[in-house]
Amino acid sequence: MISWTNPTHSDNTFYFNIRNKADKKLSAFDASQYTIEYITKNYPAPYTLYLSGGVDSQAMLYAWHNSNVPYNTFSAVYGPQKFNAHDLEHLNLFSQKYNIPINYYEFDIINFLETEHDTYANLYYCGSPQFTAFMKLAELTPEGTVIMSGNYLSWTGAGTPSNNGWGLYHYGMKKRANFIPWFFMETCELAYSFDVSINVLRELYPELKDVSVGGYDPGGYEAKVRRYQYHGFPVIKQDQKYNGFERLKEFYDTNSPREPSGIDKISRLPTQKSHRNFDLLYRNKYEAKFSKYKYILSC
Repeated sequence: MISWTNPTHSDNTFYFNIRNKADKKLSAFDASQYTIEYITKNYPAPYTLYLSGGVDSQAMLYAWHNSNVPYNTFSAVYGPQKFNAHDLEHLNLFSQKYNIPINYYEFDIINFLETEHDTYANLYYCGSPQFTAFMKLAELTPEGTVIMSGNYLSWTGAGTPSNNGWGLYHYGMKKRANFIPWFFMETCELAYSFDVSINVLRELYPELKDVSVGGYDPGGYEAKVRRYQYHGFPVIKQDQKYNGFERLKEFYDTNSPREPSGIDKISRLPTQKSHRNFDLLYRNKYEAKFSKYKYILSC
């Protein structure tokens, strides 16, 4: 059972409070250690870290590596084709640098998409095949607690999870699972510990701007990397921000196991511009059918 209280609900908005209240301010790294201690008091062992190649999972791995708490690692390789090999390169570099063994598991991603994604998407209101795959993968660790880093560095800096991201919350609640979808948002102490550096980093790195938001973008990838590094997490930046599905989408462009139907092509929102086979088959129509909600988090 994930450690969030049941939300209050009004119209299309859910209001969440994290179970423990922030009673002291900690540095981000100290807050990560506090959060690991909090997890050990509220969730059963063993603790398995689910890792991709991104800086979020690198930072989470570094936090646990520097704690005194035993943990396991799990990283999925998408099929014999290794569709996500490019996404795992930096995890390999990071783990080698700190001599951390990674347990890799070959996962038939195409079979999952063809046979199970639809079930998971509808059960947990999630239009993202990336997230439904995470749900399936979480079930490969039946004992103890599964912990994912998420990609939400802080509440005010990177925003709250998207509607698809909240599918992981619905999964945890419905499965009554020992499941932590967002390590860096598990406690108030950790969630807010990064926010104090926004103004500092704005001055240190004025080049980190995004004209689309009219200035410094605290939720941008470059800023996220600098914030982790500034706070003592020596993450290795990817050449660009990956989600692990880039090569899989390219595969579906030319070798799709089936072609999108007419319904697949029309059952999407007008704002969804992608006509790629992958998105038509597994994403657009699901996102279009689920209601849009707003999720507000606070301590």
